Amino acid sequence: MGITKYFKIKEDRSIDNRPIILGFKSSFTKAEYIDEDDNVIYIKSTGKTIEYTDYFDTTLLLVNNEFKEVAKTYNKDYIYKTVALQEEGKTSQKVYWNIEMPDESKCLSPLTTFNHDGTLNKIVINDKEAVNLPMFRLKNKLWNTYIVCLEMAESLLRRDLVGFELEELEHE
Repeated sequence: MGITKYFKIKEDRSIDNRPIILGFKSSFTKAEYIDEDDNVIYIKSTGKTIEYTDYFDTTLLLVNNEFKEVAKTYNKDYIYKTVALQEEGKTSQKVYWNIEMPDESKCLSPLTTFNHDGTLNKIVINDKEAVNLPMFRLKNKLWNTYIVCLEMAESLLRRDLVGFELEELEHE
């Protein structure tokens, strides 16, 4: 894949009626505990029509089918687990996918800076470590940050997917 540009992908929190996760019907609280049998996540009922976006990452990384298909094109080895979103008090569900991927914090350059509380301040990607990683996760106890390469970002944008923002990152 060679040297490319990288983007932080994050949920667009300006969307008023996006799904807000309440809790889990099954016993999982982390992506590692999602099984294939009973993965219902309840979302808050606001009295307004919920805008089911293509991407969100508030509690878990969840994407819809179209986003998943783009991701699978670039990330064949990742695990995609089904999760159903259900508005409290209703019976209809929307199917989403949790993308299970390894922590690739080794892709952070030494030029990356952190805030005093351990959160990321300025992300700089190490090109040599990130090569051949079209989408990856940076993780610690306080945060998960998802990164996509330019090619994958362009594929997502060409499909007019909504619910996410891209922030270009520095790289070395």
